[in-house]
Amino acid sequence: GQVGAAAPHVVSAWLIDRLLRGRTRAQTRGTRRLVRHVERMGPTYVKFGQMLASRADLFPAHVTEQLAALHDDVTPMGAAEFGRQLALATRQEPRLSRLNVTDRCVGSGSIACVYEAIDPDGRLLAVKLQREGVAESMSTDLTLLTALTRVAEKLPAAGGAPMADLVGYMSRALYGQIDFFREADHLRRLAANLARYEEIIVPRVHEDYTCPVALVTDLVPGLADDVPAADLAGRDRVASRVLEAVGSMIFKDGFVHCDLHPGNIYIRPDGTVVILDAGYCVEMPGRVRDSLRDFFINLALRNGQRCGEIMYDSAFPTGPPAGHTPARRRAFAREIAGLVRATTEPGGRFDMTDFGPRVFEHQNSYGVHPPADFAFPLMSLMIVEGTLRRWWPGLQIPAATGVR
Repeated sequence: GQVGAAAPHVVSAWLIDRLLRGRTRAQTRGTRRLVRHVERMGPTYVKFGQMLASRADLFPAHVTEQLAALHDDVTPMGAAEFGRQLALATRQEPRLSRLNVTDRCVGSGSIACVYEAIDPDGRLLAVKLQREGVAESMSTDLTLLTALTRVAEKLPAAGGAPMADLVGYMSRALYGQIDFFREADHLRRLAANLARYEEIIVPRVHEDYTCPVALVTDLVPGLADDVPAADLAGRDRVASRVLEAVGSMIFKDGFVHCDLHPGNIYIRPDGTVVILDAGYCVEMPGRVRDSLRDFFINLALRNGQRCGEIMYDSAFPTGPPAGHTPARRRAFAREIAGLVRATTEPGGRFDMTDFGPRVFEHQNSYGVHPPADFAFPLMSLMIVEGTLRRWWPGLQIPAATGVR
């Protein structure tokens, strides 16, 4: 209903801008209006918009640039809502009254806004304050989306893809972001797992002040939305460190931050990397972690046949269904082998945001649909690679991303 109501406004305004201001201005202004309508639809749709913003391979620059505003530039809470939510948080956790929580908003997302605060010792803290009605809104949206997906996956065009499983997996991860105690646990776990990387900072959680609608952490200084300035060597060093850390999450720890878009990862002037907002993290089963590690090792070795076999076997952990013969497995593996040869030329540029969708196309054509546990880490790599390439378009990324 909201889409139907918004469409005439967006289209008519675009036509007027096209006539009066020209095509380029019309595209920019039209995309900005579209983004604001997405924002009004609520946090669920904003999250999908954030994912699309990292896909510069699928959408033109004027679209991804405007969608990027959804990362941490959503319209902040009004003064009245801020006051109500802060009062609610203080009732839930009376110790919050010790903090001087200012109305200076340092980050604004779809689920919460982050405000600067000062503790009794004069230290700067960040108070992530949940928006009103987020839980009810997301519950409704995700229930509707899941129901529609169950219907859609039965259509012939779906090709048997387990879309409801994937959307259900995503829904649980998205809805989990409103649980701030869960996110606090995620931050502590990420900080412990990444402690071996001196250049990576995960803000410390302050449990004494955290409650269901407020998450309190250290306020990390030196964060900016500008493209990180770095010479070639510095750029490659920082990017390598980020990819190594993500690889460590996937291949060693089995606990993955799936939302490393530009609003959740920052490069400070001194080259240190700051990772924020750990609401969207997933735990990987050991068998999936082992399969992914083998997949990327063989990708680095350009053993595409083995990559295809790993993907096929991961899709059918209890054995292939009727109609999936050994010949079909070999044919699928040959397709993946050809793709690996084409995208991993020695000394060439490997592009996960190009490789990933082409893999998914082959999977769809053969009815080889990986479980969500396998697909989401690949999506995480695509998002973080999209973020790095948005900053540094010429970045060279190895096929063995993060594998040590």
